[in-house]
Amino acid sequence: MNFNDINDSTIFYLKFIKAIFLSDNLTELLNLTEEFGIDYKSVELLKMMRDFVRPQTKEHSLPKSVADNIYSFVNISRFAYTAEDKKERFAVSNDIIDMLNASQDKPELHLYQAAIASYFPNVKDTFLHLLAYQNNPDLVKLELAAIAGLEYIILYTHSDVVDIDEFMEDVCEDLLLSSVYLVAVDHLLHEFPNIKYDKKFMARVKFVLRNNELLLKQYNGTLDEDCIYELSEDDDEDIKNDDFWKLHEKVKKKVGINKKGS
Repeated sequence: MNFNDINDSTIFYLKFIKAIFLSDNLTELLNLTEEFGIDYKSVELLKMMRDFVRPQTKEHSLPKSVADNIYSFVNISRFAYTAEDKKERFAVSNDIIDMLNASQDKPELHLYQAAIASYFPNVKDTFLHLLAYQNNPDLVKLELAAIAGLEYIILYTHSDVVDIDEFMEDVCEDLLLSSVYLVAVDHLLHEFPNIKYDKKFMARVKFVLRNNELLLKQYNGTLDEDCIYELSEDDDEDIKNDDFWKLHEKVKKKVGINKKGS
């Protein structure tokens, strides 16, 4: 991903906006974004938020938790003004708040159901997640928030902005044996097929997948000198999960690992 390219940067910031929508902890999300050095208080991003909110609120209202996240984000961005952009910031902020307020009496947008269908396109998986959402919506919302919150991080860390040493030392370990990571990557590959031509992105996905398998060998008692990571107690449940490895194999095929010469 080239952040100097308008299409790539637009995709990235739209993913960030989606993460804001679905976040279960906006403060934590923004703090992490700040740690990465990402400017989330720009006027341009605020305008993107306005353009994203407008069609969502034309005929519907947003779920309360989503609207609350947007109100909070807008208030943070509104007061990050300079003398040059104060008037514009306040105008855009007021546009967003007015749209949210004006939509409150409209039918609620089925945002979470749509996210489930998007992240879990398999008919059986969609049905099971929709059923789970009916029975325990908060639990499913946490899962959706985790996936959305990871997608934009993947786009950022699987790019030249983060060098390989930083990726290996500070990023990769948190992605290993993670079904959330696999769902997010699978979704990105489905949503943006051209990303398979991004050598950096693909190389880092393959690196994570390779180390998943090395950790499995480690779990089964075979040490491999190529594995630079170690299993933790928290990995036990995931590494024995058949559904995790099915998804792992699905992503492997999508990134071409099973192809001859890969």
